[in-house]
Amino acid sequence: MELHPLILHYSQTTQHDFPLILVVGREPNNDSISDKKLGCYDFDAPQNRRCAFWNVAFSILGKFNGVSTKQIKQELLRRGASPIIFTDAFPNGIKNSVLNKRLIRKSQEKDLLEQVSDIFSHKEIIERTKLILLSGLHDEIFCPFKTLVLEKVKAESHGIEVCCVPFFYPTNTPKITDALNQKAKILLTEGYSSFMQATA
Repeated sequence: MELHPLILHYSQTTQHDFPLILVVGREPNNDSISDKKLGCYDFDAPQNRRCAFWNVAFSILGKFNGVSTKQIKQELLRRGASPIIFTDAFPNGIKNSVLNKRLIRKSQEKDLLEQVSDIFSHKEIIERTKLILLSGLHDEIFCPFKTLVLEKVKAESHGIEVCCVPFFYPTNTPKITDALNQKAKILLTEGYSSFMQATA
């Protein structure tokens, strides 16, 4: 079985200390399973340049900092780091071609809670995380995951803001923006500013 990293960061991000924004999706679009480790994403690879999920994340960051998605990507490339990191609610991937994803998710419901524990076990990442965006996790199947994330944040006094938003797809961008609370918007601005200063 093919493996994928639990948490994806960009290039030299782990070598810095600027605050992070953790974007949580549903599951990877493949048949892989989580290796519970950190790994890198490469948004500039030819096969990834049109990844809608990643591009929306960059566009949202850009929107609250007065820059375009293209400009955000140029800065990340130039600085070799990014304030945005990615993970998923489910550790097992499901291809987009699968019609009844909910049935598969239901059979893997127990994996949600272990996934939260695995994510929060990466203390070096969680201690830097200031904002968690739960993307498209509105189905009741994701409730245990969201509940445990909130419990972890509260119990461990991380001071992380958690915000539920629509799925990161281009046509959802206005709805995503509307779903962000004021604290999340401030953290998107402050996070990018800190990133720019730390990597200057």
